[in-house]
Amino acid sequence: MPINYLLVRSLEERDPAFADELRERLVELVETDWERTGRFHEYFDARNGEGLGADAQTGWTALVANLIAEGWPAD
Repeated sequence: MPINYLLVRSLEERDPAFADELRERLVELVETDWERTGRFHEYFDARNGEGLGADAQTGWTALVANLIAEGWPAD
């Protein structure tokens, strides 16, 4: 998640549409895994999105909250 977060942030200036798409996919990935397992996983399988590794990663994986807040449409 930390690398993906930094990637989204760096793409915001170069390719905002792609940054938004990546942001949405990351949020959906974590949300889907949370709904399925009730856990925040350390990392995810690139092929099927399955949460892997430690399953209480409320540190780095919590960066998804930043992705949501930073990508939220302004009023």
